[in-house]
Amino acid sequence: MRLLTALVVIIDSNQTIEDEPSFSVALGDLDEDGDLDTWIANDGDPNTV
Repeated sequence: MRLLTALVVIIDSNQTIEDEPSFSVALGDLDEDGDLDTWIANDGDPNTV
C-alpha cells in the first residue's frame, strides 16, 4: 500500500458564498488549470462553482 501526502494551501480570495443553505461540497480541478476548484450544491438555488 502506498500512502500519498499533499500540502494544501488555502488563500482568501475575498469572494463570498451566499447565505442560502448548502448541502454538499466537492473539490476538484474542473477547468484543468492545476488549481483546486470548489463545487457547492445549494438547496433551492442554482449550484455554484
